[in-house]
Amino acid sequence: CICYINTQNNQIKFTVKHIEVSPEEVALGEIRMGDYWTEKEQISVPVTVNSGVDISNISCDNDLFILSEIDYESNPITFNVGYDKNAVADGEQTANITITSAGYEPVVIPVTATAYTPVQGDVFENPIAIDFSDNASFSDTPDFAAFRDDYILPNENEALDGKIPDVVYSFTLEEESVITANVTGV
Repeated sequence: CICYINTQNNQIKFTVKHIEVSPEEVALGEIRMGDYWTEKEQISVPVTVNSGVDISNISCDNDLFILSEIDYESNPITFNVGYDKNAVADGEQTANITITSAGYEPVVIPVTATAYTPVQGDVFENPIAIDFSDNASFSDTPDFAAFRDDYILPNENEALDGKIPDVVYSFTLEEESVITANVTGV
């Protein structure tokens, strides 16, 4: 058992916890749905369970969130909480991880994330297509609020916390050409 002693007014109070979990809640932050190329790793959070009793089960009530393989014989028990990037999800997502042991109340860990699916122009596989037929010109003012920072670009710097949305364009030229680009922005 894990015991805490709390002294107050010359009294001793024992609080007994049969399971201690770190962290006490899992916040994955912003998670990208879909199987798109990115330089950033898929998010997961490690969880450690210290226990003086046998843990019989650890489960999650939302299939979006995935628990790595769990070795119930180890102490502490460690596992990662990740997510299924091929699930259909958008916006705020919540779940509960329940840790069960015989004869004790279950311990519940809340899980939160904000899911989004990249839009055209936000990812390498789904760029905004540009048509330069008949010597046409192209102009665009992207809505950067709709785009995410899925790439690490050479001009990204620490001052902006590396959070510069990226817009991806694609075009095909059938003959040798010169492309001139004027970009206004950060």
